[in-house]
Amino acid sequence: MSDPHRPPIQDFLQQLEGLAPAATDEASQAVLNQWLSEHPQGAHVLVQSAMGLQAELRATRQELQRVERARLMGQPVMPSQEQLRLQSEAWGRLLGTSSASAQARRQARAQDGAGAPRARTFEDVGARFMAEHVGKMWALLAVLAVVVVLVKERIV
Repeated sequence: MSDPHRPPIQDFLQQLEGLAPAATDEASQAVLNQWLSEHPQGAHVLVQSAMGLQAELRATRQELQRVERARLMGQPVMPSQEQLRLQSEAWGRLLGTSSASAQARRQARAQDGAGAPRARTFEDVGARFMAEHVGKMWALLAVLAVVVVLVKERIV
């Protein structure tokens, strides 16, 4: 177990030191050296990216173990609370209704007074869509009704 006061990057670098050096070809080594010379913070970015990928790999392995345990016990595989939260945040960002931005807007509205516009909700997005396309929906329903009547009366 690592020391809680020690930065995670030190643990990562210590793991790298224990690895056997990978065989590299001269062309890729030259490209990497050139890129690192052009980007002074490049090594830091690469290490941070590798650490992020390792964390994602650990989380994915844990999720696979959870799914496998559920499958072996005959239970339905349901998304975890973390997955549901991440999906909710993703939909919120996509629709512009994310809880973080909604909370920031609520705080701004509280500071500005009651006249500030409120945060858009999923219902607002749906209502706007319906309002913008209500004519098309009624036309589609009318055409569908005519087709049903024609088929029912054996005219067509």
